[in-house]
Amino acid sequence: MKTLAKIALVVIGILFIGMGFSTFFMPEATLVAYSWVSACMFVAGGIMSIIVFFQLEKGFPLRAMFLVQGIIQAILGFMLLSNGMIFTTIVALNVFQIWIVFSGIEDIVGSFTLKDMGIKNWWLTLILGILSLVIGLSSFASAIFSTAFINASVAMGLLFTGASMISRAFTKEPEKK
Repeated sequence: MKTLAKIALVVIGILFIGMGFSTFFMPEATLVAYSWVSACMFVAGGIMSIIVFFQLEKGFPLRAMFLVQGIIQAILGFMLLSNGMIFTTIVALNVFQIWIVFSGIEDIVGSFTLKDMGIKNWWLTLILGILSLVIGLSSFASAIFSTAFINASVAMGLLFTGASMISRAFTKEPEKK
């Protein structure tokens, strides 16, 4: 993986971890401000994932996943930006919930590709993917719980996604034979 791709993954990971911590520790922050910041971060994260796609070699097995994730993140970000106030609490949280589920599925699928490539720490991506998927799916059932559970679910999903992206940046590719 090229240096620019690694830097982009670390930056994306740090942004999502930052969002996760801010969601945990500042739930009283207004949703409108959080939605705008989140939308900008989704757009930036999407653009960076697309940059990673173009930085990877054409034969890299996970290359297409970066493009798909980048496009989806950018679209979600632009949807949030373009609709501003329309995206109220429920809609904004549902967007996050859907994204966390998708991110978990992507990590699970990607982990097995990493395993097939001979990457030793493929299991880390698998565990983070399973955690993201479980958190994302369980957050949909949270209507019977409190909004604090939804907030915690979104925060944990963001933290797991950020950790997964950073771990990808430091994953060593197997030596070419």
